[in-house]
Amino acid sequence: MTYKDNAEKDVGSYTASVVSIDNHNYKLAEPIATLSWTISKADITGISMSDKTVVYDGTAYELTVSGTKTQYDEPVSVVYTMINDRGETITGGKTSNAGVYTVTAVLDGGNNYNEISIVRTLTIEKKALSFSWSNTTSFTYNASQQGLTLTVNGIVSGDEITLHGYNGESAVTKTMTSTSTLEFKAINADTYVAVVDSVTQAEGNGRYCNYKLPAEGTGKQYVIERKQVDIIWATDTLSGAGISAWEGFTVSYCRVERHITARLAEGATSADDGKAYETVSVNLTNDRATNVGTYTATVDSLGNANYTFAPGASREYIITKVDVANIAFIDKEVVFNGEEFEITVNTTVTQFGDTVAVNYTGSVTEDYGRSAVIGENKARNAGVYTF
Repeated sequence: MTYKDNAEKDVGSYTASVVSIDNHNYKLAEPIATLSWTISKADITGISMSDKTVVYDGTAYELTVSGTKTQYDEPVSVVYTMINDRGETITGGKTSNAGVYTVTAVLDGGNNYNEISIVRTLTIEKKALSFSWSNTTSFTYNASQQGLTLTVNGIVSGDEITLHGYNGESAVTKTMTSTSTLEFKAINADTYVAVVDSVTQAEGNGRYCNYKLPAEGTGKQYVIERKQVDIIWATDTLSGAGISAWEGFTVSYCRVERHITARLAEGATSADDGKAYETVSVNLTNDRATNVGTYTATVDSLGNANYTFAPGASREYIITKVDVANIAFIDKEVVFNGEEFEITVNTTVTQFGDTVAVNYTGSVTEDYGRSAVIGENKARNAGVYTF
């Protein structure tokens, strides 16, 4: 028998018929027998696409299918679409930027195959930077910048990043490429916390950043200690008539307020030389006195908070008694006249203007019969008296 349209390869609807019989003893009955049959589209199998997760390294990544031939070895065309996590289509189907991307591969095997879509995820994780802090965390005030240095590694060649942080209460920002350093320094004595709290990139108008901070080690504390200084003591430099001179830290009373002073040595060159780097005032308590006594002046504070002094910094000074130089008590001889006679000092005001009280005592030295002391410094009858 001879057939027509009974063998096809491509998808379609067909009608097969018998057109002749190879035996002359027979003929085909009318009407001629036919059969309708169909070849339907096949599903493409054997082609896959997998999720991928990588860490940002500057390389442009994509997802691709495992092959471009059908299970029947026929060519397949593939169209890729990549959409980022903001819903934006990535031109070219490749990207190097960190993010989560949905990749769709549409497989077209032609008219004989059903078109299929494979959806997978490309994840490019942010690259963690590497931080290395300098080791020294304790300093002594020296009137210059001191602190920590942060070395930053892990920046991909050609990239530019900006680190943001703070040093104590001051903001710190630096843009860098490749391996670089970030300084966290201060002048004044205090405790500081150096911290990097974010990283940004200018690419894409700042809409994305391919880097992240390390999981730990983003901050470190350092201290600038106050410098201990030596106190240099001195006495006042008062001079003139009636002003007594100091002998060490002892001076005689002169009815003038005397005082001692304190200062710091300047010209510091090291942390332990006891000197200041600049002029600093010294505030004292109990540093002034007028009257006789032993006094102790104490350092209350310094005029610069970057310095400190040894506990109990003080200096004793003494004002001693002075001899009265201008009061005289002169012998006196009188002739009895029946009245009381009195003997007194020439003045009761000292050479420094202080008024003094004078107490007298008296006794009969040579008795003329009725000699007697009246009160403390008086007598009436003839005799010799000692007061």
